[in-house]
Amino acid sequence: SFDLTAPGQSVQAGAYDITLIEGAHCPPDRFPGVITEPVTPPTRAPAYRCGEAWSTLVHHRPTDRRLLVVGSAGFVPGALDSTQADVV
Repeated sequence: SFDLTAPGQSVQAGAYDITLIEGAHCPPDRFPGVITEPVTPPTRAPAYRCGEAWSTLVHHRPTDRRLLVVGSAGFVPGALDSTQADVV
């Protein structure tokens, strides 16, 4: 497993702060689990496991603008409560 940051902790990248926020896949999660080895097409859809879902908050420090990318229609209750963004 390769972790760039802990959930909710910001990482700096140039003029940006990037924060990953844990989410959830919307039900039904037809192919739960993580991909543990490379998937080589052509293959059946179940090979593409859903794994984790994340939202990404990108903060441009010089302008104090924020962009929130929500990775799934599912959500973790309360996870985005303190998150503010100019664009979602």
